[in-house]
Parts: sequence; C-alpha cells; structure tokens
Amino acid sequence: AGSGAPAPGSSLPELVEIAGAPDLGRIVHRDGREPDAPRRLALGWRWFLPGQPVREARGASSGGRELPSLAFLPVLSREGGWAEVLYQGRRGWVDESWQVPHPRRGARQGGMRARFEPVRASRGDLLRQARKLLGVRRTERALGAYELWTDVDDENLLAMLDQVAGVAEEAYFARFARLPTGDPLRSAVLFAAEADYRSYSGDRMPASGHAGHAAGGVLASYVEGRSRRAVATTVVHEIAHLMNARALARALPAWLEEGLAEELAALWVEDDATIDSTDRRAAALAASFRGPSELDRRLLALGAAVDGGALPRLPEVLTMTQEQFYAGDSWVNYAYAGAFVRYLLAGDGGRHRDGFLRFLERIADGYAPNPALLLDSYGTRDVEHLVELERGFRAWLDRGRAAASGRYAVGRPTGTAGAIGASGGSPG
Repeated sequence: AGSGAPAPGSSLPELVEIAGAPDLGRIVHRDGREPDAPRRLALGWRWFLPGQPVREARGASSGGRELPSLAFLPVLSREGGWAEVLYQGRRGWVDESWQVPHPRRGARQGGMRARFEPVRASRGDLLRQARKLLGVRRTERALGAYELWTDVDDENLLAMLDQVAGVAEEAYFARFARLPTGDPLRSAVLFAAEADYRSYSGDRMPASGHAGHAAGGVLASYVEGRSRRAVATTVVHEIAHLMNARALARALPAWLEEGLAEELAALWVEDDATIDSTDRRAAALAASFRGPSELDRRLLALGAAVDGGALPRLPEVLTMTQEQFYAGDSWVNYAYAGAFVRYLLAGDGGRHRDGFLRFLERIADGYAPNPALLLDSYGTRDVEHLVELERGFRAWLDRGRAAASGRYAVGRPTGTAGAIGASGGSPG
C-alpha cells in the first residue's frame, strides 16, 4: 500500500490519519492466555452426538459437560481413543468409542433441525406481558426450534416462518462456519397489530423505525402492513442475534453483532422457505423478484449516504460503542455493517473470507473481538490494512451501486426493520 495515500480521484481524503486515530485495542484472551503463544491448528472437524460427554481430562469417567445437541467441533489432537476438542471456547476430551444410549421414552433427540418442544415454564415478565397483549386469540406453536406465541391467523405465513426458522441454523453455519451450540431455549412473539408490538417493546426500543427486536431470550415482531418476505427477513435477523450468542459465546461489538444478523437476513428467502447461504441468487435477482433485494437496497442506500457525505469511515464503525451505533439515524450504520460483512465474505473474489472466518473462530475461542484481533486474523498488526480494506470496500460499494441503480430507485433498506431497523437487547 506504500504510503497509504489515496489514489487520485479517491473519495477517501485523509483516510490514513483517520485510520490511525482510534484505539484499536489489544489482543486479549478472557483467561489471560499469552496472546502471541503458538496456536495449534485443528486436525479436522467432525460431528459429535447429543448427550456425548466432553470430559475435562482424557480418560475421565465423570465430570465435564454433555453436548445438548448435535455439534460440529474442531479436533485438536487424538490419543488413546480420545479426541481433544474445542467446545464453547474451552478444550475438552471426548471418548471416540462412545455410543448413543438407548433412548428413554419421551427423551428428546437434538440436531441441527431440532424441533420445538413446548416450554412449560414462563419466560418471565416479557412473556407475561406479551400474552396479555395477545389476549384470548393467542396460540402457541412452533417457530423452528423456538416456541412461538402469536395472535396471527395467516396459516400460510406461519408455516413459512416455521420453515425458514427451521433452516436458519444451517444457513448460519454455512455462511459463518460457526455452529450455534446448546439448546436454543428461546421464545418468539409475533403480533398481528403494530400497536401491540409497540406497546410490548415500550422503552426498550426507539419510538419508531424498527420492526423487531430480541431481548431477554425473546424475539418479537409484528405483521400488520408488511409483506411475508419482510416479516421472514425480520424473523431471521432476530434469530441471528440469538445464534450469535450461542455460536460466539460473548458480547460482540455493535458492527459485528448487527452485521452478522443483517447478512443472514439479506440472504434470499426462496419460495420454498429455504435460505440460500451462497451468492448464486444474485445474478438472477432482478428477473426473479419484483423489486430490489435487501442487498441492492443496502447498496443504493449507502450510495446515497456517500453522495450526502454521511457515510462513516471504517475505523469509526469498528470502534463505535453500542450507544454510538444505535443513536440517531442508525440505519446507515446497520446498512454499513451488513454490507461490510458481505464484502469480507464475498467481495474481491472472496479473498477476505478466510481472514474473517478466522476472526470469528478466534472470538469463539475467547479473544476480545476488537479491531486489533481483526487485523491479526489477516496476519498483520499494521493499521494500514484498514486503509486497504476500506478502499476495497468503497470500490465494491461503487460497483454494486452502479449495477443496482439502473434497475431501482434509491431508497432506504426496508426488510429487516423498516429503515433498516433495530432489534433487541441491542437494537436490531
């Protein structure tokens, strides 16, 4: 990158100075592990079954934890018929000769497509408030692996949402190479009326501009005045927040929390209620769907932000606090985060993908998810790599905007949460 000076005609004036200004943090592990210690690479990945014990020591016959659901884990070493694995950021040992016990009557069998079982215990104040608002018309049913409380009577919509939610975990794994572990043990509330949803969300959310959120293990949204695809997109976005906690096992910076959720929500929801976790749909999008995709909307909206001088700089986004990210006209930050995650996964011929997936892997392994770790995951500690990433991202945005602008009018993204919207304990 040489001196890092922007090329003539670039829209990145003073980028180097801006990139060097924020505190990018240090590479820190939650258990105090030496950050520069050599890291052992996995021998490979394999599936382990629900109920299989993960022991703290090789050969142990007790202690440790049982896998609550089907788990795809990295194998770090093998010795004496035991496999050393990484599970929820900790090392443990699994007996490779273990077999599934004969199932007891009524025992639940877990898996990537684990189905809903009614949770008899209340979800506390949130669910009590939701059930009161839903009134006598409320029903309890399945939303993939989640329990759903709703007063919506559109059976076709509810069946579609159940199918979409049922494949969300597989799409998450296919896209981010991280498997949400453990039992979801979460609930969902879908209101027919927007007013009931606003009453439910109350002061937990901004007064307007959002169509869903996830807080306290309960995701919530509404149907009134929205298309089926818009509702499905919101549901996937909110489920992604719950999966982030299970797959990465720690609080994330706002750009990454919302970027992962936006990316999963922007994936095409097919007519058969599947989610395409690849990019193959992009070429056929204009011909197959009346109106722009969420990605097209995002690119057009960010293009408008560029024209208005409102597009934030990459180092600024990477170092935003939650309060800064969700303040004011936060749809720009949502759009930026989602587009940046898409760029890292698929932009420039996919050359940034491995580094980004390594970043997620190391977060799950316990490292603080700050910009220093992102740089290190690309094999550098040089802040100038952010300059290169931002320059490439801006060029990718320009190309995407040009491809979409001939087909659609400029407008804010609408599918996830109105504009893009907000959710949850963190909005969005």
